[in-house]
Amino acid sequence: MSGYPVAIRVGNLSKAYPVYSGPLDLALDLLSRKRDRQLQWALKNVSFEVSRGEVIGVVGRNGAGKSTLLKILAGTLDRTEGEVEVRGRISAILELGTGFHGEYTGRRNIFMGGMCLGMSKAEVRKKLDWIIDFSELGPFIDRPFKTYSSGMQQRLTFAVATSVEPEILIIDEALSVGDVLFQEKCSARIREIAGGGATVILVSHALQSIYDLCDTAMLLSEGRLVEKDVPRKIGYAYERLLAEEKARRPVSVSLKGGPWSGNGTAQVIDIAFIDRSGSPVSTLAHGENYEVRCRCRIGRDFSGLSLGYRIQKPSGQIVYGTSTQTQGLSITGRTGETIEARFSFPCMLNHGAYVLGAGVAEVFAGGHFHVLHYLRDHAFEVAGAAAFQGDVDLRSAVTNVLKCTEERPAADSGRA
Repeated sequence: MSGYPVAIRVGNLSKAYPVYSGPLDLALDLLSRKRDRQLQWALKNVSFEVSRGEVIGVVGRNGAGKSTLLKILAGTLDRTEGEVEVRGRISAILELGTGFHGEYTGRRNIFMGGMCLGMSKAEVRKKLDWIIDFSELGPFIDRPFKTYSSGMQQRLTFAVATSVEPEILIIDEALSVGDVLFQEKCSARIREIAGGGATVILVSHALQSIYDLCDTAMLLSEGRLVEKDVPRKIGYAYERLLAEEKARRPVSVSLKGGPWSGNGTAQVIDIAFIDRSGSPVSTLAHGENYEVRCRCRIGRDFSGLSLGYRIQKPSGQIVYGTSTQTQGLSITGRTGETIEARFSFPCMLNHGAYVLGAGVAEVFAGGHFHVLHYLRDHAFEVAGAAAFQGDVDLRSAVTNVLKCTEERPAADSGRA
């Protein structure tokens, strides 16, 4: 969000923890203050900026440094090296029930938590009804916090943290706890806060939450910032990271029309929509039939392969995907072959912009697979959709309309 004032600036941020083999090493270190101790770096040379009003997602594997970064930004953890500049009042949800006392009632914890966030007792009292209503804990609000389920604790934590109208809201996996309806309620509240001009930093393992809520995103791995970009491209990078860790080998990625630097095993060389005349098209008409053609070049022999495609919105949200493996088709490949998979595609998508991608994976006995190559970002549009809500037209039609009158009891005949 260039052109907006900077709310957070981080420069070469690093955080290290000393590693001790036992209590004796810890005691010797405290006494001698030696500086040659072994260090475990949770963050290393991380630099980025967040604009005022920006909603940024942070993704990465467990241990990537996400929670450490948020704690430093929130001021609850000291940095080892680097600079951190935060401009604005912060409200943070870092861990389940952070700052709440298990023996205190929910009501008392509201006052304690609100005052920790900078509100006066009178301000908390004004917001009390809203907090209780949002958390949906009215019948339980005077019970001890420790008797709440994890979902109930998260409800109260989120309600208190978002009641202060923060300038910067930091959320660490708050949307992963609770039922679906409350998760959507939290998402709506985050949008409301962001719409008011606040900066939001959201950590989540759920890419769909990042796609739905965030303007930008960044990927952390082993304490380092891998990439910062629009959510869809960070989703690509995260999926590639997971695929490489699963396969324990590099996974190549190329963009539609761009150069490819593969690993010599298999690569998707083209993905396209084909119309009735056999021509590739980038604008599809709603209700028309097309074919998705996915072509793959084989660099060595394979006893099992799968080719597939996926359609996403520009934000990254997945609309649809399928593959030969999903549809129960077994494919083999030999060195030098080119394989073309054709999928029927009746275009039932709503009008708008979309992105088409494809992938090829090696399939093993038992059905598990390792991705070999992704082809990304083939942009296309859909025009002329009929009136319906959502992304896909399921062709639901009105079959009948009935008018019913309430049956009335038969008139009394007057018999005894």
